[in-house]
Amino acid sequence: IICSVSRREGWLTTVLITCSLTRSYRFVANHSFNLVDLLMSSEHLATYNTTSAVTYHRGGAITVHGLSLVHDGGRVLFNPADFSIKHGSVTGLVGTNGSGKTSLARLLASKELPGFPNGLVIEYLAASDDEEYLAGHYSTNYEAALAQKPVEYIQSRISQRSKQLLDDIDALECKLEAGGDDGDNTDTEEIANQLSELYELEEDLSEKVQREMHHALDELGLNRYADKPLSALSCGWRYKCRLVAAFLTHPDMLIIDEPSFLDGPSTQWLVTQISEASKTDNAIVLLISHKEALLDALCDSILYINSGNQTLTTYHCSYSIFRSTHDIQVQHATKTIAGTEKKHQNAEKSLKHLKADLKGRERNLKAATTANADKRFIKGKNKEAKQKADKSAASKLKQAKRQVHDLEEAKRQAKTERVKPLHLDGVPGDGKIVSLQEVGVAYDAEEFVFENVDACMDANDRVLLTGLNGCGKSTLVKVILGEMEPTCGEVRATRNFIYFPQTALSELLRNFGNTTARDFLGDDLTETQARHHLGSFGLARDLALRPMNTLSAGQRVRLWLAKERLLHPKPALLVVDEISENVDIETRDSLVDLLSTFEAAVLVISHDPDFRGSFRPTKTWELSRYGMRERYT
Repeated sequence: IICSVSRREGWLTTVLITCSLTRSYRFVANHSFNLVDLLMSSEHLATYNTTSAVTYHRGGAITVHGLSLVHDGGRVLFNPADFSIKHGSVTGLVGTNGSGKTSLARLLASKELPGFPNGLVIEYLAASDDEEYLAGHYSTNYEAALAQKPVEYIQSRISQRSKQLLDDIDALECKLEAGGDDGDNTDTEEIANQLSELYELEEDLSEKVQREMHHALDELGLNRYADKPLSALSCGWRYKCRLVAAFLTHPDMLIIDEPSFLDGPSTQWLVTQISEASKTDNAIVLLISHKEALLDALCDSILYINSGNQTLTTYHCSYSIFRSTHDIQVQHATKTIAGTEKKHQNAEKSLKHLKADLKGRERNLKAATTANADKRFIKGKNKEAKQKADKSAASKLKQAKRQVHDLEEAKRQAKTERVKPLHLDGVPGDGKIVSLQEVGVAYDAEEFVFENVDACMDANDRVLLTGLNGCGKSTLVKVILGEMEPTCGEVRATRNFIYFPQTALSELLRNFGNTTARDFLGDDLTETQARHHLGSFGLARDLALRPMNTLSAGQRVRLWLAKERLLHPKPALLVVDEISENVDIETRDSLVDLLSTFEAAVLVISHDPDFRGSFRPTKTWELSRYGMRERYT
């Protein structure tokens, strides 16, 4: 470990720590962190102040005091804040891409915070594109997990949980035999209570989980894929397997980071399961999502990270009330700024004048006192007048300072995240750019994924492709783009396209995880051209030089589009498959604007109800096992 330290007034102002094992870099700038307070972890990409602390009341709440996070590069994610997450409730963690939601979630899951309850069982379900977590923290590798069949995968996760329970029971039994840590009867009673709970949970896992697992598989329709490995399943079906495994472990705390790729019925199942986990199992549930309908259906409190002013704020209300409350706060602060800007200028002038006047009066009083040092006192009226004048000046000075402070606070409150709008240029093709006639795809001779598909796209069509998980939407797109051959039928389509597959983010992590955004663009651009191009997609300054695995999902979406734009400057077709799954609301709205104004054809796959509610297609393709229905809108 190599450290470079600069100090000012006793506080550490800049630190660079390089660790060859984790290949990670930690910077802390302009923040009151002592060197001994800096910790590194391969599990999350931010440092935290260990002056923070956690208190926990079993069955009540985890309360975090004075926590602040700083991301790689020295950017403060949020300043010291207090917050609580409670048993029996669902808390939504929201904020723009890159604001620190995943960093905070991984920090909580790691149990590193001082005072965090080590005995708490935590299940962390990472974002669907985050492959390093697909098989859970205890699996050997990603490829081995993909080779498993759904039931095998779920059972392996349950077995890991059972082993962990048995280890915890053994540890507590040894502790109980020793009479507690210090022989304290209260401590012994607490250990006995914990053991009783673990015995009950271990019995539930042994006797009930098999029944619950098969019931969940029936509800979700996973039984039809019982003989297929995870590698043969769509992203949506893989994610369902992860969800089933997570719920069946019955954790004390469940953290779900960006649930994705779920169709309507599966989303409703998720809502039911989360509600049961919080109410029936009395679990703490922390939900990270940008999907407003999902947040509003589940959350009874909101943790909001505002990257504009680096704050973490708790709202004890539903998501929709939080949105309206926050909007009102921003509007009020903006009006305050507009109405007091002139007062602010006057206050600044008044402050400067009063400081000079007060300083002059102090100087005059000192001179008068010195000149009359041999006298017993200064003349009464003269002294009283000076005291009144000084008191009046001091009062005005205090009032002026208060005006300046109030305005600065209003400015801080009004600060919100600014997201760079997305833009792509397109050129309409000639005539029909996609034509499908009697197209079908079968992965084996006995069963078609879909067949009898007839459809076409004109040069300016905006098409929404819909269907349940596993019906073959992504497969059809690959057939259209020439990445797969159909089993039967005829396909004609343009080859001048930009394509965002649903696996784009995982491919970036798997193949380019340690590559910077700048290097990902290639060597055909000068440094200036590359930085300017990335900046136009919202990846300016240090984002251009950070490794891919330190970028948020939304930032990787922007990077993928930036690279595609270089490869296809004037596409006739833009195809996006579940592009809105991990992006913030502002980027989602920007994507809708991009797709609505793109001057060529657009083909969109999405299960996101918020995204689909804003996107206005010219027609909809409804894909099923036996064909596709084309409907004009």
